[in-house]
Amino acid sequence: MPLSLKGNPEIEKNIELPLMIDINALTILDNIPALVFVKNERFEYVYIRDGIGANRALKSTDYLGHTDFDIFPEEMAKQHNELDKRVLETNQLVEQPMFEYRNDAGEKFYFKTVKKPIQLENGKGILGLVFDVKNEWEITQQKLEAEKFEVIISRITSKLVGLESEDSLYSVFMANAFDELNLEDCVLYKADIEKEELYQVAAYGSGKSDGKRIIAPKRYSFSKGVVGRAARTGLPQLVYNTSHDDEYVVDDHSRLSELAVPIFINGQLMGILDSEHSQVGFYTPFHQLVFETCGNILFTKLNQIQAFKKVKTTEHYLNEILESPKDLVVFSLDTQYQYKAFNQNHKNIMAAIWNKQIEIGQNMLAYITNEKDREKAKENFDRALAGEEFTLVEEYGDKKLQRNFYKDFYSPQRNEDGEVIGLTVFVRDVSVEMLYKEKLEENRQFLASLTENVKGGICRKDIQKGFVFVNSGMSQMLGYSKEEFKKLPIPNIFKSQDLANEIISILLKTKRIQDLEVELLRKDRTTFWALINCSVIKQNGSTIIDSSITDITAQKQTQQNLEKNIAELEKLNEELDHLVYRSSHDLRSPIASIKGLLGLIQIEARDKPKENDERLVYIERLLNRLDDIIHEIIDYRKMSKVDLNISSCHLHRLIEESVNSLVYMDDNERMEVSVKNLNGDYLDDLIQTDSHKLEMILGNAISNSFKYADITKSHSYINISYKIEPNYYKIIVEDNGIGIPADQQPHVFKMFHRSSNQSFGTGLGLYILQGAIQKLKGQVVLES
Repeated sequence: MPLSLKGNPEIEKNIELPLMIDINALTILDNIPALVFVKNERFEYVYIRDGIGANRALKSTDYLGHTDFDIFPEEMAKQHNELDKRVLETNQLVEQPMFEYRNDAGEKFYFKTVKKPIQLENGKGILGLVFDVKNEWEITQQKLEAEKFEVIISRITSKLVGLESEDSLYSVFMANAFDELNLEDCVLYKADIEKEELYQVAAYGSGKSDGKRIIAPKRYSFSKGVVGRAARTGLPQLVYNTSHDDEYVVDDHSRLSELAVPIFINGQLMGILDSEHSQVGFYTPFHQLVFETCGNILFTKLNQIQAFKKVKTTEHYLNEILESPKDLVVFSLDTQYQYKAFNQNHKNIMAAIWNKQIEIGQNMLAYITNEKDREKAKENFDRALAGEEFTLVEEYGDKKLQRNFYKDFYSPQRNEDGEVIGLTVFVRDVSVEMLYKEKLEENRQFLASLTENVKGGICRKDIQKGFVFVNSGMSQMLGYSKEEFKKLPIPNIFKSQDLANEIISILLKTKRIQDLEVELLRKDRTTFWALINCSVIKQNGSTIIDSSITDITAQKQTQQNLEKNIAELEKLNEELDHLVYRSSHDLRSPIASIKGLLGLIQIEARDKPKENDERLVYIERLLNRLDDIIHEIIDYRKMSKVDLNISSCHLHRLIEESVNSLVYMDDNERMEVSVKNLNGDYLDDLIQTDSHKLEMILGNAISNSFKYADITKSHSYINISYKIEPNYYKIIVEDNGIGIPADQQPHVFKMFHRSSNQSFGTGLGLYILQGAIQKLKGQVVLES
């Protein structure tokens, strides 16, 4: 029987839709995941039901009574109408291929339509089913993009093969990336992590390069522009519309979309690959993927070129190192005792001893004509080839030559799997040392005799066992016999056992104490002043303290009278001694690190070239730290001078010169600095002072503001103001940096104190500042 289907309940009173469809067919349609519609012979929609969400932008009232020309763009409406006509003309089911539809909200849909002729009560009609095929479309697009991606990467990679210079690598890469992606411009930035800057090294398009080199390259801080944001965050920046991005910075021309992709190698930011386009929304995730892959290919190839240069340089340096020591002999053999390498010294010795001209690849044992020497050499080689590392003192030489003694260090060579593939031998002629061995024994006996006849005390103490040696002078000085000393705890000879333990603790850290005055305790419980000198050595796993003790009781009494008049000088000397110790420690540690890093670079360069850049960056930081330490030591000495050099100077000009001298500091470009005269802009700012010490005060105060700026803030500033009164002047340095915790503020002016995790100086800056202010009879006030 005819059935009247109705669409939206709001309009069913206005439209009757009699269809020749039985109730079972309608039930089936209701369960199909598709948009279902019915059109009449005039191609007007008379029924619609959304089963896939494609109708969410248009209500059924927008369709009913309308044709496709009322709803869709003209071209799409024509396609739908031609399909409808074919259904009615052929009276057959027709399938429409996949098509794209975008509604007024900008949403994209991908559909496939099946249309079938049906009989309506008042004539022919069309029943249509619209299926959502977005997943099928995306799979198809992904496949196409994957194929395109593979082709692009293959083309670009093939063009880089055989290139051996950075300039040719840049120009070929940029030109091919530009052409393959139809870009308007493309710029490559390298990252300077230390300065937090990006600098242009290559470009293509828009007249930015001459085909080989970039024209007028620019530098950008990590804090500026879309490329800076990519470097700062480490994330790709795909800007749909640059006019809506507050951080967009115009390079050569303003454009409407931008893609900036950071390139990382082994977790290290190498640079940014950036492109801009005049079309809004030009760049897609596909462009981003190609940029990321191409960038990694480029920097990997660049690292290979740089590594090759370093290997060549390292080989040269290694040869220089092996040849430079005049008394060092070095040679290397494979597992068959054949020469792999040797230096000129070894070649000369082999010619002198065995009258042989040795060559790479020849068996070393064949050159040794003395049978016993040959057997001894083979035995040692076999030990090293078995994996043992050892040192020997050996005697070699033929019958015609004097036999000499050599100290040989044997070391096995291993491959990456730990297998022994050869050996290296370092040889030093110790014949002279052996000749002096007897002399050394004579000197030892002489020294033993001398210690017994010295009036002062000489002793050796094992930190665990106690006294192991005392001379006669020591025994007489303290009243104990030599046997009693063996059972005597070390602290018992000190008046204060706490002081004794403290001295031992300091000595274990510093390894030496010189001319320390202490009160010692004799066996009869009387005390006396003594001057002690101690040093620490390691011997057979034990910690040994060697000491000399001199009774200075008489000198001490005289000294106590003099101390009242030279207290200030002693305080200065004490601080200077402390500074010299700390400074030497701080200087030696970076130097040792630099030597260690250089040694690793020389040994590992062939196998791990990519790690060299990171070590060299670290070396540069250590050297910069040394430079800061040396400058602060110089400032300390200037501050320590008692005399003042008073002269006239303009305070405003002095402040500006101090600010300008700090332009080298990190983030100086993002720091806003102002100088203000609180007396008024037109008043005379002439003062009488020691300008050198005032410069020292200003330099340390202002540099601290730069060093401890808060990088999380968008705006950093330093406000410097001053006011000149009749009898004094006041200078205020104010910033919005990280601040100083309240518990640290009482200590910031102490020598070597650091109050922040961000601290990287020596801890002398504020100590020098306070000392200089005290010399000028002023005071410093801290608020944070």
